[in-house]
Amino acid sequence: MQLFYTEHTQNKLITLDAIDSKHCCKVLRKRVGEEILVTNGRGVLYTCEIVDDNMRACVLQIKSSIEDYGKRKQHLHIAIAPTKKLARIEWFIEKAVEIGVEQISFIQTNFTEKINIKLDRFEKIAIAAMKQSGRAYVPILNELKPLATFLEEQQANDLQKFIAYVPEDNLHLKQAYEGGNVLVLVGPEGGFSKDEIELCKSKSYREVSLGAFRFRTETAGIVTSQIIADHFVAESKL
Repeated sequence: MQLFYTEHTQNKLITLDAIDSKHCCKVLRKRVGEEILVTNGRGVLYTCEIVDDNMRACVLQIKSSIEDYGKRKQHLHIAIAPTKKLARIEWFIEKAVEIGVEQISFIQTNFTEKINIKLDRFEKIAIAAMKQSGRAYVPILNELKPLATFLEEQQANDLQKFIAYVPEDNLHLKQAYEGGNVLVLVGPEGGFSKDEIELCKSKSYREVSLGAFRFRTETAGIVTSQIIADHFVAESKL
């Protein structure tokens, strides 16, 4: 499914931005009268007819729409410590969106390298991954915050909350997760400090393992996304 994106509609009309217009009209050679699919990134999937195949500003007329397209029953929120090399956390964002994640937060931990994240760039990567995978939701991306500050802000009672790190004797996330809304903390390359683990436990975060072996930060984020996605698929078959 070829999918395009816009944040704005007006009088049942959509004007694609220059990048999507070029891709639609020049690369895919779509012309007036043909139909394409567009999402607003908030769950609405539009079926549109091209009324002006301008390669810089393609204009579409909305023919029909579907609300909550592909919406999952659970809300997955991953809070992850950014890696020193931004390309690796960008890869995580891309793949997590493709697999399925509703919210990503970035946390500053004791062992997190000092780094300035580029949220605008991250959002562009998330939108591209959404379109590529045929999803209709762009995940919420939150600014970098100290771990303690982040924990204070997460007061929802309907969340299952986990902190994932290496010890094999921890209950595996796939056994601990019971379905529904979930928040998983993924630490930096040096792991969480003992004080941070105790702080998380005091805030009702359960310790879980992702397996017997040590993953890179971005890999741990992907494994987390896949475990929750697999649970959703298994639950939907019941």
